[in-house]
Amino acid sequence: MKLLKPLLAAALVSSAFTVNMAHAGSMTYGTYVGIDYLKTSFVDLPIGTKKENPGYAIQFGYLFPSSGALVNGIELEYLNAGSAEYTFNVLGTGSGKVEISGFNLSYKPKYYINRFYLSAQVGYAMLEGKGKSSFTLGGQTYSEDFSSKIDSGLTFGGELGFDLTERLTMKGGYRIIEADTDALYAGIALRF
Repeated sequence: MKLLKPLLAAALVSSAFTVNMAHAGSMTYGTYVGIDYLKTSFVDLPIGTKKENPGYAIQFGYLFPSSGALVNGIELEYLNAGSAEYTFNVLGTGSGKVEISGFNLSYKPKYYINRFYLSAQVGYAMLEGKGKSSFTLGGQTYSEDFSSKIDSGLTFGGELGFDLTERLTMKGGYRIIEADTDALYAGIALRF
């Protein structure tokens, strides 16, 4: 029984690579799902130190058939951008934490060069922020709700990718999530 789980995992991974590598770029359209690891950069506060925790994103998209090397795509994404924990030790003491999550709808054109592609991204994100801070100065405690500082709006970014097989893609990129928050990401996508 202990051997069964590793064998099943190995079979699943190897099955993803059984497609003929020569045809990896031939299926550049259709439905896909993806998952990314996000390394988010939150706003710096001049009176505090910051510890950032990573996040993730899950995408569902469609690439439209077209002629030539340009492929147009649309993508709906849930993202959990991670969190930032702040510690304040200047003029007083305090701490705070902020988390960002939301949904993003993007247009993603891709330009293919063999199995490599370069993609732009422009979209609209509906974001939700959670978090508060409290700061004590001279015996008086002040608090602020960070969630009011998170804005929904346009997102921009770029992505580089490589089609490992007809169905499996490895990708990475950079995006601006909201005014003071951006992210580097790496992930995979599986086309159907």
